Amino acid sequence: MSLVDTPMLRESIETDATDLELQRLIDDADEAIVARFGPHEGDENNTGQLTEELYSEGGLYLFPNRQIDTIGSVTEYGQAPFENPDVGIALETSDYQIIHGGRTLERLVTGANPMDYWGPRVVVEYVPIGQLARRKRVALDLCKLALTYKGLIKTEQAGDYRSGGAMTPDAYQAERNALLSELQPAGGLTFA
Repeated sequence: MSLVDTPMLRESIETDATDLELQRLIDDADEAIVARFGPHEGDENNTGQLTEELYSEGGLYLFPNRQIDTIGSVTEYGQAPFENPDVGIALETSDYQIIHGGRTLERLVTGANPMDYWGPRVVVEYVPIGQLARRKRVALDLCKLALTYKGLIKTEQAGDYRSGGAMTPDAYQAERNALLSELQPAGGLTFA
């Protein structure tokens, strides 16, 4: 499922690019978003639940890639008394809490399996908070950026004012990363 289509993109920017060129840009934007943040909500391949592997260096907090709405399960590996990295323990809901609006998982010293730090590897199954509107905006902005970089946006001139042009590869990559970062939760991330 694409977030945007060619008519939507044409409404937001004037360009001489063909529909095929625009579709390639849309596909690239979708791919970049899905690769970094998982499938779009409502996608036929998306059941709504994500499985994410997080790594800890003995801290109290974990930072999933997406904001958590609800948790299906949390399995911690390499934690005492097992300490074998291949043996996991399914945590109870009393062993952790979701804080910071779903951006952080905190390990609790109370509960069925109390600990004051996370094990080295934690697998979390959760349903993320929806970001479909924000993803659409970022996908459109990524397409516009690519059109600007490739010089496919029409230049406009009114008197002494002229707009349009292209950018350097480094500037393009920095701007692309900045746009994708808008989908990241605030705070640090731990990628699986």
